[in-house]
Amino acid sequence: MFSALRILTPVALLMGLAVSSPAQPILGPVLPLKSAEERQQLCTPIPTQGNPDLHYLSGGTIRRPFVWQNPSDPDDVRVWVAEDGGRIRYSTDRGQTWVIQDTPLDAAQMIIDIDFHEDGLTGFASGRGGKILKTTDGGDNWQHLDPMMPVHDAKNGDPGVFWGVRFLPDNPNIGWVAGLWSFMLTEDGGLNWQDVSIFRHPDDVVPLDPMDFEFYTLSVQGTLSGGFKAVVGANWETNLPPDVPAGEKLGVVFHTDSTDSRSSLGRRWWITLEEPEDDFNDPWDFDFEDGDRGYLVGGTGNGNGRIYRTLDGGLNWMGPEQIDPGANHTSFSTLYGVADLGGGTAVASGYAGNIWVRNRFTGMWEDRFAPGYTAPLMGAEGIVGTGEAWVTGSFGFLRHTVDLGTNWKSQNNSNYLIRAIDMHFMDRRHGVLVGQPDQIFLTEDGGCTFKKVYPDQGFGPKPNLSGVAFAANRVGIAVGYAGNVVRTTDGGKTWSTSGINGITDDMQLEDIVHKGAREYWAVGRKGPVNAGAPGQTALIIVTTDGGTNWTELSGLPQVNDVQLSAISFRSSRVGLVVGRKGSDPIAFYWNVNSLPAWSDVSPQPDPGGKTRGLLDVTTGFVNGDRQIYACGQNGTLLRWEQNALELQGVPGVYEFDTVSGTVNLQIQVHDYSAIGIAPGIEHILVGNNNNNHLPAGEAGEGTSTLHLAGTVLRFDGSTWEEIKASTNADARAFSFVTSGGKVTGFMLGGGGPGGIVLGTLADAGITIYTP
Repeated sequence: MFSALRILTPVALLMGLAVSSPAQPILGPVLPLKSAEERQQLCTPIPTQGNPDLHYLSGGTIRRPFVWQNPSDPDDVRVWVAEDGGRIRYSTDRGQTWVIQDTPLDAAQMIIDIDFHEDGLTGFASGRGGKILKTTDGGDNWQHLDPMMPVHDAKNGDPGVFWGVRFLPDNPNIGWVAGLWSFMLTEDGGLNWQDVSIFRHPDDVVPLDPMDFEFYTLSVQGTLSGGFKAVVGANWETNLPPDVPAGEKLGVVFHTDSTDSRSSLGRRWWITLEEPEDDFNDPWDFDFEDGDRGYLVGGTGNGNGRIYRTLDGGLNWMGPEQIDPGANHTSFSTLYGVADLGGGTAVASGYAGNIWVRNRFTGMWEDRFAPGYTAPLMGAEGIVGTGEAWVTGSFGFLRHTVDLGTNWKSQNNSNYLIRAIDMHFMDRRHGVLVGQPDQIFLTEDGGCTFKKVYPDQGFGPKPNLSGVAFAANRVGIAVGYAGNVVRTTDGGKTWSTSGINGITDDMQLEDIVHKGAREYWAVGRKGPVNAGAPGQTALIIVTTDGGTNWTELSGLPQVNDVQLSAISFRSSRVGLVVGRKGSDPIAFYWNVNSLPAWSDVSPQPDPGGKTRGLLDVTTGFVNGDRQIYACGQNGTLLRWEQNALELQGVPGVYEFDTVSGTVNLQIQVHDYSAIGIAPGIEHILVGNNNNNHLPAGEAGEGTSTLHLAGTVLRFDGSTWEEIKASTNADARAFSFVTSGGKVTGFMLGGGGPGGIVLGTLADAGITIYTP
């Protein structure tokens, strides 16, 4: 984990493994645990300071933990975890209960890193969206480091991605920030920043260009002499030196030492580790037990994880370290987090849910896999001198051990192995998730916990499920790729593929809606599984008997190589289907009273070549009128004009000319990924999956560091505003229920580019909207 600057005596480091007794809460609110029976009645969101609009329920990525032990009271242990959606979760009782602390409304992107000084009050957090946050009261109040400049730019002018920020506790004016194309120093408390001088060799005179690097992890350690040593890990991406083989990247560690004249008090850093031959492209995390001894983890892909150790503050590195011959795994996958527990013992976590513990006697790493979990584990932190540690990761993974990983206890009962793609809530308690792999999850407590209900054992025999709809609270159908259609008649508790006719394996289904008690319509494409493959044709199928017999509709406009994404009905006789053909938007209008029944009403392509594919469409009452709205890529937000029979731009948000295809962006975004209209209150919610407002096609667009977001646009009938969504992931679906005149909404956030095997590269998070 990114350690705080701390100094430990040799005596403390040799105490061995001792487990502290549970702490008594001292700082912050203490939240009672709910029994299983209470959760079954109705589970509530994790309590929050402040008042975000979409409250966090479960899932999502928990990126990094930070653990603070009171120097004067070892039983006083407090834990913070940095999460997606700008969330910082906090516990005063070792993680038995949590509260989500209040962060600024505009700090809605994923927080990647969190760190506190030894006082347990002064802390810093950083992440996507160019945000750097600071607290001086243990996190009760988080503010922008520089209120006059809440968004810090990367070197190319876009908001930065900051993987870590560190300040000297004895000099709060001096600090460093590391991120995408950025490694900078401040000497005035963060008001002004300047590039740090970086060199390949300590005596070089020509510095390297920070724009050639992504700086991932930063650690600053105090020394007994009162100085500091520091390291930063980076991926050397471009303008590599001639001795690096073509096509390679280079994982490196830069080092500085305040007692070394070459350091210039932290203004000058140089490389002390570079590993091209081992594919060590990405140094993901450091953790130190004191100013000298610590670990570095990282790697690339599924089999190139690496662990290195230093005994002199990062000037020299030993390794890579080895796996115990008796371990279940023969190689490390990429490792994202490490916790140095002192005395040669450490915990590391990484890709595919792997957890490793270092045997301090043999120096070998033994696996401590958490059963039933295979998604990425992103962070680790522990208490030096004990066997106590926390590991965090995707799908809300948050587990605690007091015995070096022999046993793990979940502190967030929301872990579920699915890349959720769609959801539907039947009522305030009951809802289902569908996605990849071929799985369905059911909640009966309002979205706080989920259990897998399909398939009964193992994983399903067919590809992903991508849409689900219920015509009644007990009767529903889910659809997916390769003719994957399943249905339920008991509210989602059991699902079956039997007795379904008219479905073929070349049907790639993306969305489904019901129109009447037994009538369902599903859309997608017919042809190869891969989207955009040549020869695909638009596909719409319908059933009028509850899903037993399906008919493929004819009469669609002849447009090939398309992908239909979503369908919605304005009335029983009028509907709209949207999708994309390559980078262009596609829309088909259906009116049973007209001949032909189908019309191509696609907006014109963007003349500048921007991708404008439509991703979602929904119907609902807005300002007392039943309307259809559609959303899509690169800020495409449209409204169906019934009189003109065309899609038009939405005034006040995007001036989109559907005739010429030109657009005047009012708010710069990437994609609008999902849209919903809340009944009764007539709110429109539009999910935005952009993170740093990096325009499509520019360098870095679509990469893992720039992909995800955390905001939603809301229209309340008069004005559009951006609200905090408490999830970094792009919105995949909205679902609304009404009970006793009260509207409750749910937003499913799904994320991650790539990752189709067991959902290992993706996350899913649920938030609740209670206006």
